[in-house]
Amino acid sequence: MTWQNMIYRSARSVAGILCALVLIVSETNGQWMQVDEVADTAIGRPFYKRMRSADPGHIMGIGFYPTMMSFVRSTTDGGSSWSTTLRDSTVISSVAGAPANFARVMLDIACPTPRLAIVVGDSGTIWRTTNWGNSWNEQQMPGPHHPIVNISMCDSLNGLAYQPRNVLLHTTDGGLHWTSSTIDASILPEGYVASRVVAIDPHTWLIAATSTSGGMEFIRTADAGTTWKLVETNRLVAVHMVDPNNGWTAGYGPQIDSSNSQLRTDVVQVTTDGGNSWRTLVDAQNLPAFGLYDIAFSDIRNGIAIGGLKALRTSNGGASWNSIVDDLDFTTIGSLHGIAFPTPEVAFAGTEDGHILRYNARISGVAGRQAEAGAISLRVIPNPLHGQGVVQFELPESSPVCIDLVDGLGRHLVTIAEGNMSAGVHTIALPDERLPGGTYYACLHVNACTYVTRMVVTSN
Repeated sequence: MTWQNMIYRSARSVAGILCALVLIVSETNGQWMQVDEVADTAIGRPFYKRMRSADPGHIMGIGFYPTMMSFVRSTTDGGSSWSTTLRDSTVISSVAGAPANFARVMLDIACPTPRLAIVVGDSGTIWRTTNWGNSWNEQQMPGPHHPIVNISMCDSLNGLAYQPRNVLLHTTDGGLHWTSSTIDASILPEGYVASRVVAIDPHTWLIAATSTSGGMEFIRTADAGTTWKLVETNRLVAVHMVDPNNGWTAGYGPQIDSSNSQLRTDVVQVTTDGGNSWRTLVDAQNLPAFGLYDIAFSDIRNGIAIGGLKALRTSNGGASWNSIVDDLDFTTIGSLHGIAFPTPEVAFAGTEDGHILRYNARISGVAGRQAEAGAISLRVIPNPLHGQGVVQFELPESSPVCIDLVDGLGRHLVTIAEGNMSAGVHTIALPDERLPGGTYYACLHVNACTYVTRMVVTSN
């Protein structure tokens, strides 16, 4: 594997560190700030339904106004500026029983690349762009105007969408064409109907099935629908997979108060085997107790789950969660309904009152401080580096450790080592493949702290 071909994935950003001394940091609650607001004095404030990201610069949100006019709001510069790239207020006159002003509503969005985005909505409409919203093509699925309630793309070519009454839509060319098939009711548990789909990879799919009593189960295929297996899960609302193996669901548990059907526990589950099994991480009441609406992970450690008037953050893969909404005034912005989390440092949330918020993780610590007695030392030898080198560090006690190498922009290149390590000095060889000349950072994650040291690679 060459450095140029290593998979891009975001990790803790250390861009902006200007010294080669050790930086000792720990994560605390970040800060939310409003970066966009849309409203129309004639029709009111919109409701954001989904926020999705293709990379740290490209984020899209879909929403609708009280009149049900839908829109797409997007940015290409990491949230500094936003524009409406798609607006639709087409009235659906063919829907039986619909009011006279019933308009199409965008229900879900997938952003597999910084150019490709696909929006689905009711009446069987699909909108597709290959230039990040500069232009859109609209496609109407044949047959009855059933809504397309969700879409899931596992890469730039392969994906699934779902229509009620057990209709599965499948694409292998990035949404240009879709094939429609009916989900065999015999593969679903008795009394259950399909409610949403998840494309894990081109051949591994999940169908979430719900019952009238509120139960939920997954059925899973690893051969593109030829055979199916029942997988137990909980009441989910959102699913996020960071790779074909690792993913999380968020939703809500059983009713807490018999007098109030809306009071529910928060539920988060995790899979590490591509959805073949799920383990409950959270099933607890977190006020306000209305469950969770959406979840997003930037990598296998860092995630955010939102639920109306709350947002919970984890930096250890969901083992523990902390509230990150202490600085939000929900009376002015409305509740949170969609989350995009492109890097561990930055997230974007859409609200029910037309706002887009950016969350900036705050790093506290002492920069430029030499490692003190009993602390953890970290260095790269030699430094500057020309050819092969090592990362050397000393642990005061046995600890779980992860060492990442990132570039000067904070982009993750490779995990050098990961696992439990004993107390004492450890020397880990850097990968043999030569790095291009430039500045890099070795990041040592130990317990709740990250230790960072700069390394310079010379080109000759």
